[in-house]
Amino acid sequence: MTAIRPTLVLACVGLLIVTAPAPASAQQFIATGRDTLRQLPGVELLVEPLEPEFERAGLTAAALKQTVDARLRAAGILVYDSQMANPSVAKPFLYVQVSGLTVEQQGFALALQVQLRQTLRSPVTDSNVVNAMTWERQTVVFVPEKDARAVVPEVETLVAAFVQDWRAAHEPRGNVK
Repeated sequence: MTAIRPTLVLACVGLLIVTAPAPASAQQFIATGRDTLRQLPGVELLVEPLEPEFERAGLTAAALKQTVDARLRAAGILVYDSQMANPSVAKPFLYVQVSGLTVEQQGFALALQVQLRQTLRSPVTDSNVVNAMTWERQTVVFVPEKDARAVVPEVETLVAAFVQDWRAAHEPRGNVK
């Protein structure tokens, strides 16, 4: 087993610090979690474009989108081609982001996020809060530089958590286990 180089450790710690959520100093305005998935008919899927160095190492946004789309459809979740096609006023979309940095001659330290974002109505101002994140899972991973596709199973794990919560939110109340 090879020793972990200090550069790798520093890169991972730095990535964790940069992507860590800030502590809440007041009551959270928007409820989050599986309950926010109830009554949504389906989702649009948005995968952020990836950095060129990730694509050169074999991970493309198109391939990642295809993988996530197939997983959602296999779980019975309706995936809309656009917000216009979605009849819900919430216009929910599943947002997938892979970001990070290259650790020279070692690989990539990557932050992975899967979020459900939707439009909500503010009870205070009666205005729409557009693009509100209501469900999220995230992690930080290290993958070898030679094959950035090694991150795909990690993204699939985050999407599986979404699918599990989606199913729980859409089960009839009497069947919740």
